Amino acid sequence: MEQATKKWIMSKIIWLNVVSVSIDLLNYLLTNPMFPTKYAGLVSMAVGILTIILRSKSTTVLTR
Repeated sequence: MEQATKKWIMSKIIWLNVVSVSIDLLNYLLTNPMFPTKYAGLVSMAVGILTIILRSKSTTVLTR
């Protein structure tokens, strides 16, 4: 049985991580952060948990 494939651009995991890095970078660079610094760890933890959940449910192989 052949395994399902999809283009990498369609990966929710990749986009979740792109958004996460963008939020962290903007929060670091902005004079007035988007959210309080004390919550930065919680946001990173939430992204990690979402990544684990998405990866555990994913069965498709990414292609170029």
